[in-house]
Amino acid sequence: MKTIFVRLIAVVLLFIGLVWLIGFLLPRDYSIRSTIDIAAPPERVFPMINELAQWENWSPWSEQAGLDVQYSGESSGVGSMQTWSDPRGDGKLWISDSQLNQRVIYKMRSGGFPEMENTIQLKPTDDGTNVTWTSEGKLPSGAFYGYFARLFAPGMQAEYDRGLAKLKSVAEKDVDDTD
Repeated sequence: MKTIFVRLIAVVLLFIGLVWLIGFLLPRDYSIRSTIDIAAPPERVFPMINELAQWENWSPWSEQAGLDVQYSGESSGVGSMQTWSDPRGDGKLWISDSQLNQRVIYKMRSGGFPEMENTIQLKPTDDGTNVTWTSEGKLPSGAFYGYFARLFAPGMQAEYDRGLAKLKSVAEKDVDDTD
């Protein structure tokens, strides 16, 4: 009976070790890209992404319960920053590059995750603006992150898609209201 118990423990430990090793060896890179066409010119869309206070109108994270957002620095563009507190952890987002009516590059740090660099690119079209939101990076090393990377990119992709759909709704509503 004692040898069966020892063998069972050895099999369980071997299984746990194998799962850990596989997770540690899995790639941790991620690439997220979401795009949408908005029937509004870049001049109308740009302030909505360049002024962090306006993110409350379209950001997929603005509707999270218990989120306490604070703004500091410039009101828009490079040097503007938002910080937040929420039950899952504190975070910080700041604009590191801004090209009028073309793009905003921002960096974000949330909870225990590494800093992420993200770009929201605007391209004029015949009917308005094509908006592309991208992020690429690598999660920290460790067995957990190897598995988490499989879930992280699709989850963030869904958040970006939802945010761009809200941005489209807000920007197109503003166009309709000015007609």
